[in-house]
Amino acid sequence: EHAQALFLQGAICLASQRAEEALALSRRAAALYPDNALYLSNLGEAQRRLGHLEEATEVLVRAVTLRSMPTSG
Repeated sequence: EHAQALFLQGAICLASQRAEEALALSRRAAALYPDNALYLSNLGEAQRRLGHLEEATEVLVRAVTLRSMPTSG
C-alpha cells in the first residue's frame, strides 16, 4: 500500500475516463493519508464524475480547506 503510487494510478485512471477504477484507487490513497489535499481532490473528482455529488462536495471542500491551512515552519 504505497499512497503515492495509488494516487498516481488514480490520476491516470481519471485521465483515461476510468472513474470507477480511479475511485477505488483514490479511496485507498486517501485512507492512508486522510489529510493529503491532492489525494482528496482525486477522490472528490472521481466521485463527481460518477454522480456521487454529495460525497464529492464534502471531500472537495475538505481538500480546499486543507490546502488553505497555513503550514508551520
